[in-house]
Amino acid sequence: MPSFVLSNASGFLLIICLTGSFALAQEVPVSAKPATLQQEGKIAAAKEKEAPARMSQKEADELFKSIDEIMRFVSRDTGLALHHDIKKELIGRDEVQKYIEEKMKDDEDRKDMERSEVVLKKFGLLPREFQLQTFLVSLLREQIAAFYDSKKKTVFMLNWLSPESQKPIMAHELTHALQDQTVDMDKWIEEVRKKSKQSSDPDRPDIEVDEESSARSAVAEGQGMAVLIDYLLAPMGRTMQDSPQVVDMMRAGMDKDDSAPLLASAPLLLRESLIFPYRDGLGFVQAVLSNGGVDKAYTNLLLNPPHNTHEVLVPDSYLK
Repeated sequence: MPSFVLSNASGFLLIICLTGSFALAQEVPVSAKPATLQQEGKIAAAKEKEAPARMSQKEADELFKSIDEIMRFVSRDTGLALHHDIKKELIGRDEVQKYIEEKMKDDEDRKDMERSEVVLKKFGLLPREFQLQTFLVSLLREQIAAFYDSKKKTVFMLNWLSPESQKPIMAHELTHALQDQTVDMDKWIEEVRKKSKQSSDPDRPDIEVDEESSARSAVAEGQGMAVLIDYLLAPMGRTMQDSPQVVDMMRAGMDKDDSAPLLASAPLLLRESLIFPYRDGLGFVQAVLSNGGVDKAYTNLLLNPPHNTHEVLVPDSYLK
């Protein structure tokens, strides 16, 4: 099963499960210890829950105005060119759930996901009573912080989160928008399927598709996480490159995020698959950035992505 079913197959890229870490990173100095990171994350999450259920029109206007500024930051940070403006839309919780359900219903890979679920249950990697699609819809409804739709070329913001908490998340999502303008993300994923169909080994195509799709998902989300960190560090005159400890804390926080109880309750294989593109993708992009600079870590990675998850987990194998 692909590491990120929705991100790979449904035509929209999104970020989930990490809102506590985002809010936290805005408040703590780069020298903070992991324990402090977790404590601050819980406080930030609690404050967010106490916030009004729906942002005011003034707040919405503020958020919309910030998009262009954040987009310019993302373009400077990554070297990815902005070819045209990005459409933006503000939606509520019910609209998010409806959107996700419709995407999964219309997804051409839905049957593949269902077959994967059957196989995983037979191997004991998922409980027999576990409903994968129901779980994913519930998880996204609970944890989604924003998403970019590569078919509609639109970034969606959420009306129940404050503008300040959404700005760093927008840095991540607008990275997806610039990735899309660079390589056309739908075609970028489809390339993998086309190559697998040309394989001479009939037993290999599905494995190759899953491996390469998962690796590309790690590039997409890893770049988004890297830009998010740079955006948070920018007011202090720092970047991810000169503050590697922040990356270490962010990655550790993804493994121990108490603000995502539904994810924490998921079977181990599923939980690791969902976290992989963000946590290990971030580590991979960090390694390429340190080795070859901005152009190699962003534009070149999109044009020459890793072939499998081994190259993501062991960046030296990709760099060689």
